[in-house]
Amino acid sequence: MKKITFILLFLFVGVFYIYAQQESYTALGFSYQNVFNLSGDSIQSKGGSTGLIGFNFNRYEFRDSRNIGYFVSCDIIGGSIYKSDMIGIANYRSGYIEGIGGLGFRYILGDRTALLGGVGTAFNAHLIEAELLDGELYKDAVANFGLAGQFGLKLDITNTICLKIALNTVYTFVNYMADSQHWAVKSNIGLNPFIGIGVNRYNYFYWGKP
Repeated sequence: MKKITFILLFLFVGVFYIYAQQESYTALGFSYQNVFNLSGDSIQSKGGSTGLIGFNFNRYEFRDSRNIGYFVSCDIIGGSIYKSDMIGIANYRSGYIEGIGGLGFRYILGDRTALLGGVGTAFNAHLIEAELLDGELYKDAVANFGLAGQFGLKLDITNTICLKIALNTVYTFVNYMADSQHWAVKSNIGLNPFIGIGVNRYNYFYWGKP
């Protein structure tokens, strides 16, 4: 009897979740990330910074006209624009994948504008290839874990098309280096402004706003 009750309750919650009124904002665009190394490492001194440019995917979802929901943001970034305070490096290249997500919030300013924000966790994977001054090639893959926040503005160009301008702030404090198979405490702060074009949808099947 308890199993049947649990199954019925699970099905009820699932059906309610599917058919609850849902609003989502999804955007694709360009991002520019500045990563500040607060701890220092073997190829960058403490306080050094790196600049990278790439693509951003961003989504917010709210249910039943609530102003609290969830958000996810993903950046695919490659090719360093700059890397300051390098240690013995002649040439430096990198690729970067970052994902953040958690609770999302909105404050509707008017018919066509809304403030969006979110707080949650962060994960990024950093692929590094550096040519040392002595000609040796250094490669590594680093995974970082931490906390993140986002604050932005959504402007509705039409009922369906929107413009999203926002800033991701990421603080990572634990990392794993694949080359040495070593966990370490290392602090980085990432500031990632982005701009993108998106779409408004509701109830999964309809374009635009309710």
